[in-house]
Parts: sequence; structure tokens; C-alpha cells
Amino acid sequence: MNTILLVEDDMACRALVADMFEFDDIGADLICAATAEEALALARRFRPILILMDIRLPGDDGLEATQSLKDDPRTEHIPIWAVTAYALTEDKDKALRAGCDDYITKPFDAIALKDRLREFASQHADELVDAHADTTLGGAGPERAPGKPPPAAPR
Repeated sequence: MNTILLVEDDMACRALVADMFEFDDIGADLICAATAEEALALARRFRPILILMDIRLPGDDGLEATQSLKDDPRTEHIPIWAVTAYALTEDKDKALRAGCDDYITKPFDAIALKDRLREFASQHADELVDAHADTTLGGAGPERAPGKPPPAAPR
């Protein structure tokens, strides 16, 4: 199954999104990071089909993480949706300039987000088949963890 990476330091928001993946059929596994540094490591290791990136994070912020991911050939292709409480037009413009592909403001409509995630995962379901073919034919393919991805790191 494909993976989506949530980069979010707020436990309540992380729990809300995690519940969507646990109780609704999103069509992808969820892995979580609480910091930009952790997000970079997980994105490079698991090669998710999508990253949901909070902008305000401890240490490096989500915009710095986005720029790093977009500058890395291993992760530059991964779509990044900014998910943030910053709702001003200039905040959205800044996120898009940093490399975010979409912008979702908090508080978000959980049902609408769930539907968007389900649709996105459905459209990218064939990427897992392609990645598996790459690895079985001797290609590099993305790294995948056996079984379930690791839980979010404790805060």
C-alpha cells in the first residue's frame, strides 16, 4: 500500500488525521513526523505519494523542509500540501513559492480532507504496482518498510 507522510507537531491535529486513516478507507498508510528534520528522513526512506506539511514546526519550519525536499532528486517529485493555520494570501503565496503544490488552512473540513486524500490515493494506487515492478525487475524502486510503517515519534 502507498504511504502518505503527515508532518505535524500538534498532537490533536495529528490524532485527527490519523483517525481518518485508521477508521476510513483512505487507501494509503500514514506515517507521521513532528519536526522538519524527521520529515526529511522519513520522506527519503519511505518515498510517500504525498506529504501533508504543517508550516509552523519546532526547529526548521515547514517551508524550509519543503525547499529541502524539492531540492533533493529523491523527493522532488513528491507533492506537498501545506496544512496550516496561516490563512493570509501572502502566506499561501510564500508556501507555493517554497514548493508546496496545494494549500489547506486550519481548521480544515475533516470530511472534505478525507475525500481529497481518498481521491488522491486512488489516483496514485498504480504507483505502488509500478514501484513493485521496478524492484522485482532489479530496478532501484522506492524503499518500503516491511509491514506497517513506524508510529509517530513521541514528543
